[in-house]
Amino acid sequence: LFGFRRCRGWLVKPTREGPLVDVPSAAETARMVAAACAFLPLRPTCLTRSLALTRLLRRHGQPAELRIGVRKVNEQFAAHAWVECQGEAFGRGDGGPEYAPFERITPSA
Repeated sequence: LFGFRRCRGWLVKPTREGPLVDVPSAAETARMVAAACAFLPLRPTCLTRSLALTRLLRRHGQPAELRIGVRKVNEQFAAHAWVECQGEAFGRGDGGPEYAPFERITPSA
């Protein structure tokens, strides 16, 4: 629905300044996004889930980054999206071969 520039602009908006009261941890927020996705009529893609989680975490002042990577297994190309926040990766993969991440998407890129 949206082009890359618009999505990137939405994602890289500055996070809130200072601590917020009663903000769930990144892990709790990731669990909430996964639970909400379970009730949707269509199964959201890893990119859709990662975009939502990145925006929610950044909105709550957490330094979340959307990551996108690729891999090739048995001559098949696959891409995957996940979120990194404070040294943790959410939705990183299925335990199979690692995805080679593209460069980080930052406000100055």
